[in-house]
Amino acid sequence: MAGAALAVPAEETGAHRVTVPWKRHDRPVDASLAPWLRLPVTRFSVGPTPAAARVTWDETELRLLCEVGDATPVTGAMLDENPALGRLSDSIEIFLDVKGERTVLMDTNDYQFTVSRDGRRTTFKGSAALAQAPPKPGPAPPQPKDWGMNIPLTVAVSDGPEAGPDGTSGYRIEVAVPWAAIGGAPAAGAEVDLDVAVNDLAPGADPEAPPLVRSADWSGHALFESPSAWRRARLAPPGFWSLAGARARLALLAGLVLAGIGGAFWLGRRAIRRSIRTISAPPRVVGEAAPTSAEDPVDRLRRNLGPRLREELTAENLAELAGVSLRTLQRLFRDRFDTSPMNWLMEIRLVEAARLIRGGDDPVTKIAYRVGFKDPSHFTRRFKARFGVSPNEFRKSEEPPAGAPAGKVEP
Repeated sequence: MAGAALAVPAEETGAHRVTVPWKRHDRPVDASLAPWLRLPVTRFSVGPTPAAARVTWDETELRLLCEVGDATPVTGAMLDENPALGRLSDSIEIFLDVKGERTVLMDTNDYQFTVSRDGRRTTFKGSAALAQAPPKPGPAPPQPKDWGMNIPLTVAVSDGPEAGPDGTSGYRIEVAVPWAAIGGAPAAGAEVDLDVAVNDLAPGADPEAPPLVRSADWSGHALFESPSAWRRARLAPPGFWSLAGARARLALLAGLVLAGIGGAFWLGRRAIRRSIRTISAPPRVVGEAAPTSAEDPVDRLRRNLGPRLREELTAENLAELAGVSLRTLQRLFRDRFDTSPMNWLMEIRLVEAARLIRGGDDPVTKIAYRVGFKDPSHFTRRFKARFGVSPNEFRKSEEPPAGAPAGKVEP
């Protein structure tokens, strides 16, 4: 079952709008078509070569699946004859303007991600030289760009007789771009500028003639190296917040209240307490005996922290979650744990990250965002300072370093 085609009505400015659906990316990047079948698809072509693109997002990353019906892969001999064509051969490109400025110039807010049919990837960031340049009408010429090798792009490729659109011969590329690597996750309803293109290098009718070079984006514009027609992309809210979902949950909540099911509150509290226990703190922070009363501010802070761990929290936020003034919370942590609330929060985040790294195979960047770090490099530095090894070394090690959680640690 293929997804419905995306509607792309033209605006007065000549740009297009698309809605990027929200979908939690629990599956690995594996170029499998199955998880994408019910999602909207944009179909286009590069000369006679059919292509199809699907885009989704969640709070950690932007994902693209692109299918290209290319039955004539470029051979090494072709590239040996003309190595300069290698960058054009059988590849896809994603252009992303995280500020939604809709200019034909690639400035420092713009990114280009190129993935070839064999899985090689290249990332660029718009040149600072164009940051203040005024937009110009018409297609953009090739522009200077800076290498973006610090962006941890995740890629998977499937190549074969049924990897193209609708089961045709060709290839399929899935790409995940972590928001944390390009400035942080946008909010639901935010708008960015987006362009997707396919480059196709094919042999001509005359074997002696140079290969045919074709390139087109999903709006049907010829394109290479620079976006010729951005699409304004709105990041749709999660289904939980959709109108139909909100009405259904409101009706359920009203029914529970009217029915007076006291047990629902008791079960909910137990479920929250169990989920909070997965947030681990090192022994020096929570190892001492502490009051366990439901009215204890630190106990209340632990219960309320879980759903908000990924947020940018301040000491004032922690005091609010604990239900006391900031001065009271600081005094409690100083007297009971000999540390500050923010140092305690940092320990909570690092130990929870270590537990997630040890217990699963999610990318380190994704785990860093889940526990509240917005900058992967900052997370790596703090993690290594805490445990003595980098997150990747920690995952590969057979025995966890001293002070690291070997399993679930009760707070």
